[in-house]
Amino acid sequence: MLSISEEAALHIHRFFEAAGRFTENKLQPVRLSLKPAKGCADLSPLFTPNAMVDPDEDTLIEVSGLTLVCDMHKLPIGITDLSVALEVRSLGKILVLRGNNLEACGCGESVRVSNAS
Repeated sequence: MLSISEEAALHIHRFFEAAGRFTENKLQPVRLSLKPAKGCADLSPLFTPNAMVDPDEDTLIEVSGLTLVCDMHKLPIGITDLSVALEVRSLGKILVLRGNNLEACGCGESVRVSNAS
């Protein structure tokens, strides 16, 4: 299952709006994927605008004008639930991933797949 908080959706929407990533005055779907991290954990989120959608493979969720797309089958084995939240920290806001079999690193910017099920 894929989910995103309203605050996180608005944050992503504002980010891509400020970067001029609109097509025909509309934000196109944004793909969420996990990429190898260089930080303290194994994986970090990657949000890619103007994503192509494969209706047979992708999970889509629409929240606050943002369409978030993720191919849940391409996530590391064991991750079946993935949610995106926005946390306010002392130095700013950060998007945080949560899910089954995920452990956040100390900085909160990357995750690792837990061996516990």
